Amino acid sequence: PAAIKTMKEVTEASALAFRREILLTASLRAPNVVHFVGACWGKELTCLILEWMPHGSLQTMLDLDGEQPPPAAAEALWLTRCSLAVAGQTRRSL
Repeated sequence: PAAIKTMKEVTEASALAFRREILLTASLRAPNVVHFVGACWGKELTCLILEWMPHGSLQTMLDLDGEQPPPAAAEALWLTRCSLAVAGQTRRSL
């Protein structure tokens, strides 16, 4: 199984951000990070293909109405913050 992410609204800015996300995701290798499977970049279809996560997305794990997230979700949030920091550094080189 795989998860497929596509762009809902295609603008120049969203296409550039999506491209950065594809490049960043493809470069990450860690046991607690969703694995990059592939990407399609074209005029008619642009998508990011990721490993399927059986327990849902990080957003689902974090939307707990004030409850403490499970340890795995807390770790995933930390990894996401690190990824975003790396993406900010990567943006300058794209």
